[in-house]
Amino acid sequence: MSKVKKTHPEDPVAGPDDSPSGGAEPTGAEFHENAEFRENAEFRASANGKAEAWTEQTSSMAEPARPELGQWRDELVLSQDRLLRLRAEFDNYRRRTLQDAQRVREQAVDRVVLALLPALDDLERVSAQAAAGAADAEALRRGLDLVLAKFHAQLEQVDVRVFESRGQPFDPLRHEALTTLQDPAQPEDVVLDELVRGYRRGEAVIRHAQVVVNKP
Repeated sequence: MSKVKKTHPEDPVAGPDDSPSGGAEPTGAEFHENAEFRENAEFRASANGKAEAWTEQTSSMAEPARPELGQWRDELVLSQDRLLRLRAEFDNYRRRTLQDAQRVREQAVDRVVLALLPALDDLERVSAQAAAGAADAEALRRGLDLVLAKFHAQLEQVDVRVFESRGQPFDPLRHEALTTLQDPAQPEDVVLDELVRGYRRGEAVIRHAQVVVNKP
């Protein structure tokens, strides 16, 4: 006859949930497996929490950027509009500048021509008198001298003057040597003769004198 072991009322009664093995002590493998499971669960929970926090942060950052992006787009449109207006204004300014420069050149030419026309009128009158036989050689010469004097006076009004070259040392900045001659009585490289006179405006040479230079 088997004996029934009596339990004391104060002794705790082990239930099926008190241990992972239904009351039995967990083995080393089971304990390691349970710890790894808890560690993975904690890692997943931490990762999910970080992902949710990052999502909330990016959402909060994206929300105020939308109106700011629209503001930048509006400023870009305004900048493009200002650029187009500046380009149009510059094109108009350049066109007006070219027109003004052309007008100044035309007015300068008109002033020179008007200054020379009186001398041309005198030349035409002298030529008409010579053709009609109304003037002898001496009178014709005097008439031509007067025309030349008036011509040079008109040139001086626009600051254009003739410069002397005969007897001056040869200067390549003012003279163009067409030929050379030998004159022992004159210094070397001196201008012996002037074939075409030179002219200057102020100190600037506008036409070189064509000369004959002395070379031993």
